Amino acid sequence: ICVNAGHGKELKFWCFGGWSSYRGRSVLEKEPITIKWINAIEPNSVFWDIGANVGTYSIYAAAARGLKTYAFEPSLANMAVFAKNIELNKVDGLVTALPIALSTVSGLDYLNMLTTDAGNTGAQFSSPSHTRAVFKQACLGWTIDDFINIFNVETPNYIKMDVDGLELQILEASPKILAEPSLKSIILELNAETNDFQKAKTLLVGHGFEIRESESTVSGRENPRNYIFFR
Repeated sequence: ICVNAGHGKELKFWCFGGWSSYRGRSVLEKEPITIKWINAIEPNSVFWDIGANVGTYSIYAAAARGLKTYAFEPSLANMAVFAKNIELNKVDGLVTALPIALSTVSGLDYLNMLTTDAGNTGAQFSSPSHTRAVFKQACLGWTIDDFINIFNVETPNYIKMDVDGLELQILEASPKILAEPSLKSIILELNAETNDFQKAKTLLVGHGFEIRESESTVSGRENPRNYIFFR
């Protein structure tokens, strides 16, 4: 699938089933607020895409905006499509895609998956309450702070996180990155009807962030929403 990203940029996405095809086709329309946010990122910034799925937003950030991108996607089915998307768009020099989970703990555990179809969602790493899993994929996970410390990677200026309900717990487990002055903005998928929303908001406000904008991620529903926090 080819998508015109404007300014002479054409994005290419490999289709391996209906969900991965949908992710590619809808990259510009599904979450307009995310595209707007990526478009506003300053050149030479470091972008982290946590829960990257088949990598559509990472590809957009790298191929359309030229951003140095670290992407984290533990599902091997998703990562196979993501790797092909990196190859098709010739952005292997900009995108570092890692088949690991950023999590509440560092170690070896399982990714509990509701489906193994490429492009699908709903998987959680190291979540014993995830009882509807149809497949358990062995997986390595790190807290954000541990990952940066162990591998000495560039700290992010911008973080996009969509990890199907574990956003708060992952942030709580990595206080150092939240205190890092170079971290300018975070976009999170949260449900305002849950206790986690208020806890996440309180945590981020305590580190100097504020909500600037939000948008529903499911057509016709108020929640969940993508919330953009800026410091």
